[in-house]
Amino acid sequence: MKLLILSLIASATLLQAECTLKRTSDLQVNWKSFKTPLKLGVGGTFNDVKTNNLASASSLQELLEKSEVIINTKNVNSKNPGRDAKLVSFFFEKMEGKDINAKVISLNGDSLSGKVIISVLMNGVTKEVPMKYTVNTEHFEAKGVLDVADFSALPALDSINKACFALHQGKTWQDVEIAFSFTMKKSCKH
Repeated sequence: MKLLILSLIASATLLQAECTLKRTSDLQVNWKSFKTPLKLGVGGTFNDVKTNNLASASSLQELLEKSEVIINTKNVNSKNPGRDAKLVSFFFEKMEGKDINAKVISLNGDSLSGKVIISVLMNGVTKEVPMKYTVNTEHFEAKGVLDVADFSALPALDSINKACFALHQGKTWQDVEIAFSFTMKKSCKH
């Protein structure tokens, strides 16, 4: 009985522990677009991503909700400078504005997985994009799919398709896989 009482006291103490999540890396934004009738993927990131999200918070929800991100599309990075120049000239510069703005609207789930809703402003159009998230040890990652047609960006897609017609074999897909990630550390005071 004494062991049970001590166990309950220890459990209650742990529940009362004050914990903080601290972001320990910059936000990484990744994308993967598709080309050719076989739907071959080409991926990359952006070198200039600004965020206002908190450096630390008491929960994952508090850490993410109301976070805003500004992505400078002139700094796209596919690890191929020639491709990057074409993406800027024939895709991003064909749209309104030089940035993509995103904001976390909601997070539903637990400390391991769930769904996050992102409001994305691109080409003068704002749409909500659902993403699934996972937390693995100290790494957060959210993944989703963005359809450029939802952002009135089919003319920009047509432009990049024409510029890369032979390489893409006449087919550039309108869905783009998107992801964002960061590392974090949890510390608790008893």
